[in-house]
Amino acid sequence: TTIAYPTGVTIASQVGMLQAFDKVFIFREGLQALEWNGSLSGTPAFTKVTGGTYSNPVYMDASNNTVVADGVATVTATAHGLSVGDRIYVVDKGAGSLTVGGEGYVIATVPTVDTFTFFTQTPDDATHKAVYAKRQSQGLGLMHMPGPGWGVHHQRRLWVPYYYEPAAGPTYTDRNVLDEIVASDILDSDTYDKIEAQYRISGGTADSLVGVEPFAEDNLLVFMRHSIHLIKGISGSLLDTSVNLITKEVGCVSRKSIVQIGNQVLFLSDNGVYAAAFGDLYNLRGVGVPLSEPINATIGQINRNYAQNAVAAYYNNRYYIAVPLGTSVKNNTILVYNLLNQGWESIDTINSTGWDVQDMIVGDIGGLSKLYVVGSNGSVHIIDSRDDATDRLSLYAGVSASSYTIPSYVTTRQYTMGTIDRKKFSSYEIHVESSASEASNASISFETENLDSTEALTTIYSLLDNANLPVGEDASLRGRIGNKRGYGAQLTLTPTVGRPKLRAVNLNAALTNLGVTQAT
Repeated sequence: TTIAYPTGVTIASQVGMLQAFDKVFIFREGLQALEWNGSLSGTPAFTKVTGGTYSNPVYMDASNNTVVADGVATVTATAHGLSVGDRIYVVDKGAGSLTVGGEGYVIATVPTVDTFTFFTQTPDDATHKAVYAKRQSQGLGLMHMPGPGWGVHHQRRLWVPYYYEPAAGPTYTDRNVLDEIVASDILDSDTYDKIEAQYRISGGTADSLVGVEPFAEDNLLVFMRHSIHLIKGISGSLLDTSVNLITKEVGCVSRKSIVQIGNQVLFLSDNGVYAAAFGDLYNLRGVGVPLSEPINATIGQINRNYAQNAVAAYYNNRYYIAVPLGTSVKNNTILVYNLLNQGWESIDTINSTGWDVQDMIVGDIGGLSKLYVVGSNGSVHIIDSRDDATDRLSLYAGVSASSYTIPSYVTTRQYTMGTIDRKKFSSYEIHVESSASEASNASISFETENLDSTEALTTIYSLLDNANLPVGEDASLRGRIGNKRGYGAQLTLTPTVGRPKLRAVNLNAALTNLGVTQAT
């Protein structure tokens, strides 16, 4: 189904998209946002959100518009535009007993587009005329959506950056302020209060907003470029919220790297991937050591000029983050952190010209969740959906996929046997398994440190008496190392057939050369 843009609207740069309030929004930085109501009937199309100067609502004052019975007031007002949870204020109670002004009444139900109800602790009143008005803002007044480049839905509100001032035309006025956010009214994406719902997070301290992330029921994490803050108490009225500084020691580089997993939020900073978690008494704290410390050599290769384009997702108990490595200006590498093993398990790089990861999306297919990556040329791929030794890639939408053999290897940790003394490594044992679709073979090499050496040992084929490991089978294989000496050692398996799984590794060694003279 083709869903058209409004007449005269073209999209030539990155946008943000969000589904909320039964609508799909396209956020265009500094421009009037677009929305679609989700209907596929007729000729579905996006429309521009309401723009220009905010006009405060007129009074609702139709004759005989109100009746109160058993503590429920029912009001008739043509196309009132109210939603459950909104507040309505009585300007003139007429012949009834409703309370004028005050905190107003909360809309309880909306039976039709022309009627609404609210609860009141006043006597029954026969049909009469009362005058109502929607909430009026203090001071600077209300405004429409301020041309954000992205938005987040939390506690029935839209939270968006407040960089631009809405204007009558499609292009909005740049405020030259980079550290403010503003929240919509409840269930109302078109109304934003500049006083009650606007937050200047860092108070002009040369910090800038990167992104926000809902955290628990009543909190919102705000990630700045050089700090992290927490807004508390956002479940109801925003008059009693508080903004608390979490840390000034670390900030966030990329908005789309922010992913909430259980009781922690993972994100990319200047120093690597960090986590923020709820500790004792639900006090948020920054974790001092980055999760990516074991792969610092790889993190150091991220192109800092384009790190803000990094994207991430949580899928299958793993944190996937795509980053631009080396001189690449696009996300050409996916790093995978396994939360069950508490370690980084894969660094996947695709060097095909034109390949990049623009975004990651977790969606359902056939009742199962899958991780999709979206390329800038319109390609869509499913990650980890195959167990064979080939990738199928299409760099452009509508172009058939091509198969590419996956060059890969796995290196074990370095074994030191718990001592700094020199050892002689005599033998090894590995437990390997073939995939369900292919037989397997791999070469096995052995690397030592101090003394440094690399030696090709053998292959799975040779250890199985000149046969590949059959489809779906596993085997425990043993071999000799030949008393190679060194401080530490590791094994490397490089697949040559299929995609073998390495399930367990064991090295045997004994201490040697305990004298005080240097070995040669």
